[in-house]
Amino acid sequence: MENNQQTATSEIGTTEKISAGVLLIIFTLFPIWLIMAYWPDRLPNPKENVRPLYIDELYHIRLACIPDSICCTDTLIIKNTTVDTVTHTITDSAIKKTDSTGKPKDTAKTRTDTVRRQNLVVIKQRYYTKDDLIDLNTILLILVAATGFLGNMIHIATSFTAFVGSNQFKRSWVLWYFVKPFTASAIALGLYFVFRGGFFNYSADASGINLYGVLTMSVLAGLFTDKATLKLADIFEVVFSVKDKRTDKLGEPKISSITPSKLSLNVDNIILINGENLDKGKFTFKINDEVVGADKIGVTASVITIHYTIPSTQKDKTEFKLQILDDKNKEVISKTFTLQ
Repeated sequence: MENNQQTATSEIGTTEKISAGVLLIIFTLFPIWLIMAYWPDRLPNPKENVRPLYIDELYHIRLACIPDSICCTDTLIIKNTTVDTVTHTITDSAIKKTDSTGKPKDTAKTRTDTVRRQNLVVIKQRYYTKDDLIDLNTILLILVAATGFLGNMIHIATSFTAFVGSNQFKRSWVLWYFVKPFTASAIALGLYFVFRGGFFNYSADASGINLYGVLTMSVLAGLFTDKATLKLADIFEVVFSVKDKRTDKLGEPKISSITPSKLSLNVDNIILINGENLDKGKFTFKINDEVVGADKIGVTASVITIHYTIPSTQKDKTEFKLQILDDKNKEVISKTFTLQ
Protein backbone atom coordinates (compact mmCIF):
# COMPACT_ATOMS: atom_id res chain seq x y z
CA MET A 1 0.00 0.00 0.00
CA GLU A 2 2.85 2.34 0.89
CA ASN A 3 4.62 1.67 -2.42
CA ASN A 4 1.44 2.41 -4.36
CA GLN A 5 1.10 5.76 -2.57
CA GLN A 6 4.73 6.64 -3.38
CA THR A 7 4.24 5.70 -7.03
CA ALA A 8 1.17 7.89 -7.21
CA THR A 9 3.15 10.91 -6.02
CA SER A 10 5.84 10.50 -8.71
CA GLU A 11 5.47 12.91 -11.64
CA ILE A 12 7.87 11.44 -14.20
CA GLY A 13 7.38 8.64 -16.68
CA THR A 14 9.75 6.02 -18.03
CA THR A 15 10.45 7.88 -21.27
CA GLU A 16 11.11 11.07 -19.35
CA LYS A 17 13.49 9.23 -17.04
CA ILE A 18 15.51 7.99 -20.01
CA SER A 19 15.56 11.44 -21.61
CA ALA A 20 16.60 13.07 -18.35
CA GLY A 21 19.35 10.49 -17.87
CA VAL A 22 20.73 11.17 -21.35
CA LEU A 23 20.68 14.93 -20.70
CA LEU A 24 22.49 14.45 -17.40
CA ILE A 25 25.21 12.44 -19.13
CA ILE A 26 25.58 15.03 -21.92
CA PHE A 27 25.71 18.00 -19.55
CA THR A 28 28.19 16.19 -17.33
CA LEU A 29 30.48 15.24 -20.21
CA PHE A 30 30.40 18.72 -21.73
CA PRO A 31 32.34 20.50 -18.91
CA ILE A 32 34.73 17.55 -18.76
CA TRP A 33 35.40 17.97 -22.49
CA LEU A 34 35.83 21.72 -22.04
CA ILE A 35 38.33 21.29 -19.19
CA MET A 36 40.37 18.77 -21.18
CA ALA A 37 40.25 20.92 -24.32
CA TYR A 38 41.49 24.08 -22.58
CA TRP A 39 43.97 22.50 -20.17
CA PRO A 40 47.32 24.32 -20.64
CA ASP A 41 50.48 22.30 -21.16
CA ARG A 42 52.28 24.30 -18.48
CA LEU A 43 52.38 27.64 -16.73
CA PRO A 44 55.13 30.09 -17.65
CA ASN A 45 58.11 30.29 -15.34
CA PRO A 46 58.80 33.85 -14.16
CA LYS A 47 62.46 33.42 -15.10
CA GLU A 48 61.51 32.78 -18.73
CA ASN A 49 60.40 36.37 -19.24
CA VAL A 50 57.64 35.35 -21.66
CA ARG A 51 54.09 36.52 -22.09
CA PRO A 52 51.27 34.34 -20.65
CA LEU A 53 49.88 33.68 -24.14
CA TYR A 54 48.92 30.26 -25.47
CA ILE A 55 48.33 28.88 -28.94
CA ASP A 56 44.57 28.46 -29.15
CA GLU A 57 44.22 24.88 -30.38
CA LEU A 58 41.78 22.63 -28.54
CA TYR A 59 43.47 19.74 -26.74
CA HIS A 60 46.81 21.37 -27.54
CA ILE A 61 46.84 24.59 -25.52
CA ARG A 62 50.59 25.18 -25.40
CA LEU A 63 52.59 28.15 -24.25
CA ALA A 64 53.56 30.28 -27.23
CA CYS A 65 56.91 31.27 -25.66
CA ILE A 66 56.63 34.83 -26.91
CA PRO A 67 59.31 36.98 -25.25
CA ASP A 68 57.96 39.79 -23.16
CA SER A 69 60.08 42.27 -25.12
CA ILE A 70 58.72 41.20 -28.53
CA CYS A 71 55.21 41.90 -29.73
CA CYS A 72 53.27 39.31 -31.70
CA THR A 73 56.27 37.26 -32.94
CA ASP A 74 57.81 34.00 -31.90
CA THR A 75 60.91 32.04 -32.92
CA LEU A 76 60.35 28.30 -32.85
CA ILE A 77 62.56 25.28 -33.66
CA ILE A 78 60.39 23.37 -36.08
CA LYS A 79 62.40 20.22 -36.93
CA ASN A 80 65.87 18.65 -37.04
CA THR A 81 66.71 17.64 -40.66
CA THR A 82 69.51 15.30 -41.82
CA VAL A 83 71.05 15.81 -45.30
CA ASP A 84 72.64 12.69 -46.78
CA THR A 85 75.95 12.61 -48.68
CA VAL A 86 75.52 13.53 -52.33
CA THR A 87 78.07 12.27 -54.94
CA HIS A 88 78.34 13.91 -58.35
CA THR A 89 80.24 11.96 -61.07
CA ILE A 90 81.27 14.01 -64.09
CA THR A 91 82.83 12.30 -67.15
CA ASP A 92 84.93 14.45 -69.47
CA SER A 93 84.85 11.91 -72.37
CA ALA A 94 82.67 14.22 -74.37
CA ILE A 95 85.35 16.89 -74.27
CA LYS A 96 87.71 16.61 -77.23
CA LYS A 97 91.31 17.56 -76.68
CA THR A 98 94.44 17.22 -78.94
CA ASP A 99 97.98 16.13 -78.20
CA SER A 100 101.24 17.82 -79.34
CA THR A 101 100.94 16.38 -82.88
CA GLY A 102 97.42 17.72 -83.28
CA LYS A 103 95.71 14.33 -83.03
CA PRO A 104 92.66 14.05 -80.81
CA LYS A 105 93.05 12.06 -77.65
CA ASP A 106 90.63 10.61 -75.15
CA THR A 107 90.76 12.49 -71.88
CA ALA A 108 87.95 10.72 -70.10
CA LYS A 109 88.06 11.40 -66.37
CA THR A 110 85.83 10.81 -63.44
CA ARG A 111 85.49 13.55 -60.79
CA THR A 112 83.55 13.04 -57.59
CA ASP A 113 82.17 15.99 -55.59
CA THR A 114 81.09 14.97 -52.11
CA VAL A 115 78.81 16.96 -49.76
CA ARG A 116 79.51 15.95 -46.19
CA ARG A 117 76.72 14.57 -44.01
CA GLN A 118 75.53 17.19 -41.54
CA ASN A 119 72.62 18.07 -39.30
CA LEU A 120 70.66 21.19 -40.14
CA VAL A 121 68.38 22.93 -37.64
CA VAL A 122 65.61 24.73 -39.45
CA ILE A 123 64.52 27.93 -37.71
CA LYS A 124 61.16 29.36 -38.56
CA GLN A 125 59.94 32.83 -37.69
CA ARG A 126 56.25 32.54 -36.92
CA TYR A 127 53.83 35.44 -36.74
CA TYR A 128 50.63 35.20 -34.70
CA THR A 129 47.36 37.05 -35.04
CA LYS A 130 44.90 37.67 -32.24
CA ASP A 131 42.82 34.71 -33.45
CA ASP A 132 45.74 32.32 -32.95
CA LEU A 133 46.44 33.16 -29.30
CA ILE A 134 44.54 33.06 -26.03
CA ASP A 135 45.58 34.69 -22.77
CA LEU A 136 46.09 32.65 -19.59
CA ASN A 137 43.49 34.75 -17.76
CA THR A 138 40.87 33.77 -20.35
CA ILE A 139 41.84 30.11 -20.02
CA LEU A 140 41.44 30.32 -16.25
CA LEU A 141 37.99 31.88 -16.56
CA ILE A 142 36.88 29.09 -18.93
CA LEU A 143 38.27 26.39 -16.62
CA VAL A 144 36.71 27.92 -13.49
CA ALA A 145 33.27 28.25 -15.09
CA ALA A 146 33.43 24.72 -16.53
CA THR A 147 34.60 23.23 -13.24
CA GLY A 148 31.85 24.99 -11.29
CA PHE A 149 29.34 23.65 -13.82
CA LEU A 150 30.77 20.14 -13.44
CA GLY A 151 30.62 20.28 -9.64
CA ASN A 152 26.96 21.23 -9.74
CA MET A 153 26.17 18.53 -12.27
CA ILE A 154 27.47 16.01 -9.72
CA HIS A 155 25.07 17.47 -7.16
CA ILE A 156 22.16 17.53 -9.63
CA ALA A 157 22.73 13.96 -10.80
CA THR A 158 22.80 12.76 -7.19
CA SER A 159 19.65 14.69 -6.27
CA PHE A 160 17.74 13.70 -9.41
CA THR A 161 18.49 9.98 -9.14
CA ALA A 162 17.64 10.00 -5.43
CA PHE A 163 14.21 11.56 -5.97
CA VAL A 164 13.42 9.47 -9.04
CA GLY A 165 14.56 6.30 -7.29
CA SER A 166 12.24 7.02 -4.35
CA ASN A 167 9.35 7.95 -6.67
CA GLN A 168 9.13 11.45 -5.19
CA PHE A 169 10.15 13.57 -8.19
CA LYS A 170 8.08 16.73 -8.72
CA ARG A 171 7.76 18.57 -12.02
CA SER A 172 7.96 21.90 -10.22
CA TRP A 173 11.71 21.27 -9.75
CA VAL A 174 12.49 20.94 -13.48
CA LEU A 175 13.46 24.59 -13.82
CA TRP A 176 15.77 24.24 -10.81
CA TYR A 177 17.63 21.39 -12.50
CA PHE A 178 18.21 23.45 -15.65
CA VAL A 179 19.16 26.75 -14.03
CA LYS A 180 21.28 25.51 -11.13
CA PRO A 181 24.44 24.51 -13.10
CA PHE A 182 24.66 27.95 -14.74
CA THR A 183 24.18 29.60 -11.35
CA ALA A 184 26.97 27.41 -9.98
CA SER A 185 29.30 28.58 -12.77
CA ALA A 186 28.58 32.18 -11.85
CA ILE A 187 29.19 31.47 -8.15
CA ALA A 188 32.48 29.75 -8.97
CA LEU A 189 33.56 32.78 -10.99
CA GLY A 190 32.52 35.07 -8.15
CA LEU A 191 34.58 33.13 -5.62
CA TYR A 192 37.48 33.08 -8.06
CA PHE A 193 37.38 36.87 -8.33
CA VAL A 194 37.20 37.22 -4.54
CA PHE A 195 40.13 34.91 -3.83
CA ARG A 196 42.12 36.18 -6.81
CA GLY A 197 41.67 39.75 -5.68
CA GLY A 198 42.50 39.19 -2.03
CA PHE A 199 44.35 35.94 -1.39
CA PHE A 200 46.09 34.55 -4.49
CA ASN A 201 48.43 37.52 -5.01
CA TYR A 202 48.41 36.75 -8.73
CA SER A 203 50.53 38.88 -11.03
CA ALA A 204 50.65 39.21 -14.80
CA ASP A 205 53.58 36.78 -15.10
CA ALA A 206 51.44 33.91 -13.80
CA SER A 207 54.09 32.93 -11.27
CA GLY A 208 51.78 32.78 -8.26
CA ILE A 209 48.78 30.87 -9.57
CA ASN A 210 47.91 27.41 -8.30
CA LEU A 211 45.83 25.88 -11.09
CA TYR A 212 44.80 22.80 -9.13
CA GLY A 213 43.87 24.93 -6.11
CA VAL A 214 41.71 27.20 -8.25
CA LEU A 215 39.84 24.31 -9.84
CA THR A 216 39.39 22.53 -6.50
CA MET A 217 37.74 25.66 -5.13
CA SER A 218 35.56 25.88 -8.25
CA VAL A 219 34.31 22.29 -8.16
CA LEU A 220 33.52 22.61 -4.43
CA ALA A 221 31.66 25.86 -5.11
CA GLY A 222 29.58 24.07 -7.73
CA LEU A 223 29.00 21.05 -5.52
CA PHE A 224 27.95 23.14 -2.50
CA THR A 225 26.42 26.24 -4.09
CA ASP A 226 24.31 27.16 -1.05
CA LYS A 227 27.31 27.20 1.29
CA ALA A 228 29.38 29.06 -1.28
CA THR A 229 26.67 31.71 -1.52
CA LEU A 230 26.64 32.09 2.26
CA LYS A 231 30.44 32.41 2.24
CA LEU A 232 30.18 35.20 -0.34
CA ALA A 233 27.62 36.90 1.90
CA ASP A 234 30.02 36.62 4.87
CA ILE A 235 32.84 38.12 2.81
CA PHE A 236 30.55 40.95 1.73
CA GLU A 237 29.61 41.73 5.32
CA VAL A 238 33.26 41.74 6.40
CA VAL A 239 34.43 43.92 3.52
CA PHE A 240 31.55 46.40 3.51
CA SER A 241 30.66 46.52 7.21
CA VAL A 242 30.81 50.03 8.67
CA LYS A 243 32.41 50.44 12.05
CA ASP A 244 32.16 53.85 13.68
CA LYS A 245 35.39 54.23 15.61
CA ARG A 246 34.44 57.57 17.14
CA THR A 247 34.46 57.43 20.92
CA ASP A 248 32.24 60.45 21.31
CA LYS A 249 29.01 59.43 19.59
CA LEU A 250 26.03 61.70 19.64
CA GLY A 251 23.24 60.34 21.77
CA GLU A 252 25.28 57.50 23.27
CA PRO A 253 24.49 56.76 26.92
CA LYS A 254 27.25 57.72 29.35
CA ILE A 255 27.51 56.79 33.04
CA SER A 256 29.46 59.24 35.19
CA SER A 257 28.90 58.07 38.77
CA ILE A 258 27.09 55.57 41.00
CA THR A 259 26.05 56.43 44.55
CA PRO A 260 26.02 55.60 47.45
CA SER A 261 29.07 53.45 48.30
CA LYS A 262 27.39 51.52 51.15
CA LEU A 263 24.09 49.74 51.64
CA SER A 264 21.99 49.14 54.75
CA LEU A 265 20.20 46.00 55.92
CA ASN A 266 16.42 45.86 56.29
CA VAL A 267 15.81 49.21 54.57
CA ASP A 268 14.99 50.35 51.04
CA ASN A 269 18.30 51.45 49.59
CA ILE A 270 18.20 53.98 46.76
CA ILE A 271 21.01 53.57 44.24
CA LEU A 272 21.52 56.51 41.86
CA ILE A 273 23.27 56.04 38.52
CA ASN A 274 24.11 59.47 37.07
CA GLY A 275 25.04 60.22 33.46
CA GLU A 276 23.80 61.40 30.07
CA ASN A 277 21.27 59.97 27.64
CA LEU A 278 20.60 57.12 30.00
CA ASP A 279 17.05 56.75 28.71
CA LYS A 280 18.43 55.75 25.26
CA GLY A 281 20.27 52.70 26.52
CA LYS A 282 18.92 49.18 27.02
CA PHE A 283 20.44 48.07 30.30
CA THR A 284 20.09 45.05 32.55
CA PHE A 285 20.96 45.43 36.24
CA LYS A 286 22.27 42.62 38.43
CA ILE A 287 23.26 42.67 42.08
CA ASN A 288 25.23 39.62 43.20
CA ASP A 289 24.16 37.89 39.95
CA GLU A 290 20.45 38.43 40.70
CA VAL A 291 18.50 40.48 38.15
CA VAL A 292 16.82 43.59 39.55
CA GLY A 293 13.13 43.70 38.62
CA ALA A 294 11.87 46.37 36.25
CA ASP A 295 9.40 47.56 38.87
CA LYS A 296 12.33 48.63 41.05
CA ILE A 297 13.96 50.78 38.37
CA GLY A 298 13.22 54.36 37.31
CA VAL A 299 14.92 55.86 34.26
CA THR A 300 15.37 59.45 33.10
CA ALA A 301 17.88 61.02 30.72
CA SER A 302 20.26 62.02 33.53
CA VAL A 303 19.67 59.48 36.29
CA ILE A 304 18.63 55.87 36.84
CA THR A 305 17.10 55.13 40.22
CA ILE A 306 17.16 51.61 41.69
CA HIS A 307 15.19 50.72 44.82
CA TYR A 308 16.99 47.79 46.37
CA THR A 309 16.22 45.92 49.57
CA ILE A 310 18.72 43.25 50.49
CA PRO A 311 16.84 39.92 50.21
CA SER A 312 16.97 37.32 52.96
CA THR A 313 19.13 35.07 50.76
CA GLN A 314 21.81 37.75 50.59
CA LYS A 315 21.83 38.99 54.21
CA ASP A 316 24.86 36.91 55.08
CA LYS A 317 26.88 38.76 52.42
CA THR A 318 29.20 41.65 53.24
CA GLU A 319 29.68 42.87 49.66
CA PHE A 320 27.15 43.52 46.93
CA LYS A 321 28.31 43.87 43.33
CA LEU A 322 26.18 45.89 40.93
CA GLN A 323 26.63 44.99 37.25
CA ILE A 324 25.19 47.06 34.41
CA LEU A 325 24.91 45.07 31.16
CA ASP A 326 24.06 46.35 27.68
CA ASP A 327 21.66 44.79 25.16
CA LYS A 328 24.39 42.31 24.11
CA ASN A 329 24.78 41.13 27.69
CA LYS A 330 28.18 42.80 27.87
CA GLU A 331 29.21 44.49 31.11
CA VAL A 332 29.31 48.28 30.77
CA ILE A 333 30.31 49.15 34.32
CA SER A 334 30.20 47.62 37.80
CA LYS A 335 30.41 48.82 41.38
CA THR A 336 30.83 46.96 44.67
CA PHE A 337 28.89 48.13 47.74
CA THR A 338 29.68 47.30 51.38
CA LEU A 339 27.40 47.23 54.39
CA GLN A 340 27.17 50.16 56.75
